Amino acid sequence: MFAVNCVIVTFVLSPQLQLYDSGAQVVGWDMEWNMNWKSLSLKHGGKHMFQRLGTGNLSKQKGTVVLLAHDVAFQPNPISGGLGSQAELEAFLDAATQAGYKFDTLDALLLQGGQQRRR
Repeated sequence: MFAVNCVIVTFVLSPQLQLYDSGAQVVGWDMEWNMNWKSLSLKHGGKHMFQRLGTGNLSKQKGTVVLLAHDVAFQPNPISGGLGSQAELEAFLDAATQAGYKFDTLDALLLQGGQQRRR
């Protein structure tokens, strides 16, 4: 995930609301692609993550799902040297694309008026 001129938060707390009120762009996410931080590998495969998308009912904004994925999980694994997570990302992208999902960056989402504040 790339964030340009914005703050990414998990929960909307008082400091984040203060940032928002001062003009900063605060972005949360709808779901996270969890990983095992000890092995730097994904906890769920690409097809499983696509199934978790379901009908998009996890989305806080209709028609948009913000998925947090940690880039370190998709690098060559420093422990095993394996590239398995890259294959899982490809499986997720293939399944989502075939189902009609489109992908964009956070800055484009913000330009479209996405991620409105909720108090």
